[in-house]
Amino acid sequence: MKVIIRREWKNYLKNPLYWLAFLIFLLGIWQMTSPYLTVHYFQSEEDLMSREVSAPADRDIMEGYIRQPEERMIRESFPEIRRYLVDEDGFGMSDEEADAVLDTMLSEHMTVEEADRYMEETYSFLGAGSFMEDYEYGRAGLEETNAWIRQKMEEHPYSWYLARKFTDALSLYVGFGSAVLLAFLFMRDTRRDTYELLHTKPVGAGSYVAGKVLGGFLPILLLILLLTGCFTVLGAVTAVREGFPYQPLDFAVDAALYLLPNLLMIVSIYAAVALIFRNPLPAVPLVILYMLYSNMGTMTEEGYQYIGKPLAIMIRFDGKFFETSVPEMAYWSQPALLLVSAVLLWISAGIWKNRRVYSRDQRSGQRKSGNRLSGWSARMPAGMAGTGTRPGTQDRKIALPAYKIAYSLCFFVILSVIRGVTDTSEIGITLAVYTGALAAVFFADTCELERREKRWEIFCLFPEKQRVRAVLRRIRYQWLWICAAAYLGYWLFFWQRPLCGTFRQEAGLYLMYLAAVTVNTLFFGVLSMTLTNRFRNLWAGIGGSIAIWMLMNSTVGERLFGNWNPLAFQSRDLLEPGDLGWMLGECAALAATAVLLALLPKMIRKGVRG
Repeated sequence: MKVIIRREWKNYLKNPLYWLAFLIFLLGIWQMTSPYLTVHYFQSEEDLMSREVSAPADRDIMEGYIRQPEERMIRESFPEIRRYLVDEDGFGMSDEEADAVLDTMLSEHMTVEEADRYMEETYSFLGAGSFMEDYEYGRAGLEETNAWIRQKMEEHPYSWYLARKFTDALSLYVGFGSAVLLAFLFMRDTRRDTYELLHTKPVGAGSYVAGKVLGGFLPILLLILLLTGCFTVLGAVTAVREGFPYQPLDFAVDAALYLLPNLLMIVSIYAAVALIFRNPLPAVPLVILYMLYSNMGTMTEEGYQYIGKPLAIMIRFDGKFFETSVPEMAYWSQPALLLVSAVLLWISAGIWKNRRVYSRDQRSGQRKSGNRLSGWSARMPAGMAGTGTRPGTQDRKIALPAYKIAYSLCFFVILSVIRGVTDTSEIGITLAVYTGALAAVFFADTCELERREKRWEIFCLFPEKQRVRAVLRRIRYQWLWICAAAYLGYWLFFWQRPLCGTFRQEAGLYLMYLAAVTVNTLFFGVLSMTLTNRFRNLWAGIGGSIAIWMLMNSTVGERLFGNWNPLAFQSRDLLEPGDLGWMLGECAALAATAVLLALLPKMIRKGVRG
């Protein structure tokens, strides 16, 4: 076991993708947590008023906003409510009648909940509470603001608050990063020749699985320790500068409690999936779906909120800086993750112990075929061996093996179960985005499999046109399969009984979805294949394309690319069916795909190092 751990440790430390992931984690977490490093006592009224935030959801103590009394929330939100009350197309009240409504709520000292119920029962005004909640955080005087900061620092040290926001960001990046980094664990061992060789060695199933799991767990743990150390120091600098109380161990404690069990669960999933399929690739979309499930919000009486899920592999600390809280589900979910991880590892050890190199069906198939093909023909690329089989048939078998069909179908079924939707407009948005991530995994080995199966040298002996056509056929088969699954996967969400519009509206939504998912599948699939060929590494292709997908799927990508974002379909104005600005992003994706496909002959001509 020690030998396995040492080998994996060295492999990770020598892999440039490992250190590139560290830089991405560092920059991403800095982008998410840097505003909380600016918390300070305000020195003047000008300093307090200099940080204006327009969106109510973005208001926090860094900009000088503090929690307001409910009476002030009602008073400051009333001008917006009043506008609807006096509007001729609204309630048609006079100015005096509208002012009397406010006077009644203030004189009776109503809470926000009582005021919302009063407006609904007395005037049939729905949603007044949502206007009031927008003013939950507001401006106050200099002394009141600083007193509120001082009160919060007496309740908990500055590090207690900052550590939770840091752990929130770290869990997001470690989750998605592990989906790529941990695939290196079993990539070499699941190759046919290595897999056979390993079963001849005197290593126990438990030692092998434990060695591989620790070999993946410890390098990711090193990244967590480095990042934790960096932000512990950054937080200490702010605390010393502002005179805040500070406990450095808060960072390590939160990471240990709310991150390490999740990481162990991810490693265990990879071990089980890799040994079941003899390929770690199916684990990537599975972990991404698991992350989606863990990060998904829930509709409550107070609106759409994050609520911890059972066995979630990501714990989010939602809310304002001074008001984060541990989801109640986490108190029993984290220990349960350790138990489930132990079960998965036990199953993995059993699979490794009982799995034979050749199954009975494989041996009987070999006897029937008699292995009559020569070694030259057996190693020829599909459709080129001159066996009488049509090239398209063999390329289809290579492009769509059973395990790819299985995990792609499971992807849509699981997504339709874990992703709640309230109306049909959310279905297309969800699938158009996440199908791009699936395509990035699905297409990645389109050319790489020739190297993995040790037949690239023979592949290069054929005319260039024939090689290009073989790869294009594989792209076409994979594209058609993912598109067909996505087209049908749309209807799986209807078991949730989402709100539907008229037939014309629903037909329009579905047609727009077809256009978006078709282009996104092709773009991210070809991008992943191209990156794999360029860097001569399967996981560089998957990791690079997933990183680009995450950027385009973020608010940063939305601001950076606007309508030219290939994923702009999700940010279109749902209230304007005629808003087709997102089509610019699809056109940009098609143009980029055409450029990448034009580079394909050069990639094939250059070849892949064995």
